Amino acid sequence: MKAVILAGGEGTRLRTVTGNMPKPMVPILGEPVLVHILRLLRKNGVTDACLALRYMPRVVIDYFGDEFEGVSLTHRVEGERRGTAGCVRDCADFIGGDGDFLVVSGDCICDFDFRELIRFHRSRKSEVTIALHAVPEPTEYGLVVCSPDGKIEKFTEKPAWEGVMTDMVSTGIYVITASALREIPESGEYDFGCDLFPALLESGRALYAVAPRGYWRDIGSPDSYYACVRDAEDGRVRLEASHSAVSHRITASETSNEGAQHATPLFTARGEISGGRDARLDASVCLRLGLAAGGFGLVGICCAGGAAARVVSRLIADGVNAAGGDVITHDAETLAEAAFAARTLDIALSAVVTQRGGDIKISFIDKTGAAIGRAVERRLLSPPPDGVGALRFSGQAHCGESRSVTGVVELYISHLARIARVEAPDDAAPLRVAVGGGGSAARALREALTRAGGYELAEEAQGCVIFEPSPDGRACSARGERGAPPDFGELLAMAAAIHFESSRGALTLPPDAPEAINALAAKYKGELIRSDINTAEWSRDGLVLAAELCAFMRRRGVSFDEIKASIPRFRISELEIPLRSDRAAVMRELSSNAEAGDMLDSGLVLRGADGFALISPRRATDALHIRAETPGEANARQLLAELTRRIRESEDRAIINKF
Repeated sequence: MKAVILAGGEGTRLRTVTGNMPKPMVPILGEPVLVHILRLLRKNGVTDACLALRYMPRVVIDYFGDEFEGVSLTHRVEGERRGTAGCVRDCADFIGGDGDFLVVSGDCICDFDFRELIRFHRSRKSEVTIALHAVPEPTEYGLVVCSPDGKIEKFTEKPAWEGVMTDMVSTGIYVITASALREIPESGEYDFGCDLFPALLESGRALYAVAPRGYWRDIGSPDSYYACVRDAEDGRVRLEASHSAVSHRITASETSNEGAQHATPLFTARGEISGGRDARLDASVCLRLGLAAGGFGLVGICCAGGAAARVVSRLIADGVNAAGGDVITHDAETLAEAAFAARTLDIALSAVVTQRGGDIKISFIDKTGAAIGRAVERRLLSPPPDGVGALRFSGQAHCGESRSVTGVVELYISHLARIARVEAPDDAAPLRVAVGGGGSAARALREALTRAGGYELAEEAQGCVIFEPSPDGRACSARGERGAPPDFGELLAMAAAIHFESSRGALTLPPDAPEAINALAAKYKGELIRSDINTAEWSRDGLVLAAELCAFMRRRGVSFDEIKASIPRFRISELEIPLRSDRAAVMRELSSNAEAGDMLDSGLVLRGADGFALISPRRATDALHIRAETPGEANARQLLAELTRRIRESEDRAIINKF
């Protein structure tokens, strides 16, 4: 069997450790990673390999030549970017037209038995077989969910923690048939994890995965590289090393990462970076975030809360300009207002900086006003490309421009007023509404209702509906004239009922919106689409939601409690379960018998006798979050108890499987 080694990695994140060299040339026990891969191939009977090269190919070719320790080598240098699958397709003449071949990532260390992997592949008659390995921090890898016999059911490429269903990740080691190779386009960028494997899975082709026995570690980051060096020194991975290399090898003590790493921010929630000890949010980090954001084009920036927020926002803006991106600074004070600005001004990416006391938070949103996804988070945390930010500010330097826009809050309030405004007879009684809370969001809602006309803003909440927006304006709480206050999920269902009853066409809501809305769509014969793209504005803006409800109450002459009575009875309950084991390993156990359709980007749907729940791992701690939807409070207690039991059982299995 022949092998293709993906040896074109730049090693950007390793430059502070090893200098400017390709990742496959980074030393372990004094010799390049690629040396250990070639020795492992030879040990497994593979003596014919093709090196797919891109970054500094001459360094690799000069070191290895056409043969290394019994392995014959062919070289293919990538021109245009082809992606992981595309560059393997460019090796088709080396691979030949029939049979299977092995693909190995050139930036990992392992001691797998490739012959065992090949036997499994052939026993399953698989078109692609992926070698898996369990890791406690899987968000930097492609996740693979399998049935008990190894058949692949779902791929998730580098998810956020909320979408982690397993700790089993793709190692970048595959056995592939020639028929699958022919599915890769002959031009353009095409990846295994993002493109080929999902396409094969969708077309019903046989794809399998297995976790070989042995050691595996990616060496793409400084932390992972140092850990691999220590493991090699301690004998945790079986590597051959020449005597001369051992005598000159780099040791873990010599490669201390003290001072080598830059401060790295953490996205503690979707699209959100919080200041603090773990986040290490300092001036250099803010500039680097700006440099990365500059690649998106037009960037919107606003801040609220204090002097530190203003400084952070200016640092980000300077980074954007240094990278050649343009900046619009505006006067929005809340996330909801910034989202409105993004949609109105067609801003590709926005950074909203807020300060409360000594705490700083940076929230990034896209052009629709939604929190950015995992792919954008990764781009913002990646080191900038060569040359970006290293400007000498000579006559040839290209810097972006900045301009300031005022009046965003005023436009937003006018937008809310238009939603709340209703044509009514002159003698119609005004609708009594109270707005609770302080801050910019509450002030904006009060002003909007005043401008809309037809509303009496009550000082006392007795006998009237009361709305209280969250500080960021994204959500809202409410209480009716008499009944128990609904939670935000019930408010969304009330707005959905208004939408369907008013025959406004298809309604698009996020995938994790309350399932009870499905029943409303059936009741009114409406169309419900679940997607993160172009979702209803009121599902992400608590003030718009309040304005929609107020307008409907005034237009139809109905009370808040009457609208609430029109929706199915349900309750949203939440619980956090701390774990003793890795949260990704527990999610693997929980999802082992789940349907692929229940594995969402926002969590795993588990169903019980009393309702269903969305289970998702927390980002910063080993804990699982349960968001349960049930007919009532008693059902919620029963379902939460049942799910807690299932989580503890899965945790016990995860702990046992480690040994």
